[in-house]
Amino acid sequence: MKSSKSLLFSILFIISLFLISCRKDALENDEKNNNQNLNSVNSSVSNTGTEKMMEFAAQTPNPYTLQNMQAALSSLAERNLSQCNLSRFVVRTTHKYIKFKPEDSIQFGLLIQDTSLILFDYPMDRKIIRGGTYYRDPSIPVGKPNYQWTCVKVEKALPSGIPFELLSNL
Repeated sequence: MKSSKSLLFSILFIISLFLISCRKDALENDEKNNNQNLNSVNSSVSNTGTEKMMEFAAQTPNPYTLQNMQAALSSLAERNLSQCNLSRFVVRTTHKYIKFKPEDSIQFGLLIQDTSLILFDYPMDRKIIRGGTYYRDPSIPVGKPNYQWTCVKVEKALPSGIPFELLSNL
């Protein structure tokens, strides 16, 4: 009886060691794969000479413009899909899509100091067809800062003295 208990204990011990060993190998392989993936991501973003400019698809209609929102509301009303009285809804401007056009580094500095603005250095209303680490509007002369795009509430006061273009009311 004693020897069968010893044998059983030995077998369980060997199986446990085997399972622990397999798990350790699997964890080491997972860690090695994760490190390789991180290295490939880092090398594509941060190594010298790997920077690429973003490329965009052709301009498409912005679904959030007043015209497109009104068309969507009218479509729902025609098909009676909403099951409510749509005449109660009024499509109105709540936000503005803006492209800031700083003329120099001073204006650019003033713009980025405004922490109430969420600025993008690429257009937000276009589909990215090739990712990259930067975007520079091709129409900007050398030496001038890149444009900055943002969406703000209608009542938001914009930084004064920085040229901008209202792209659309949303």
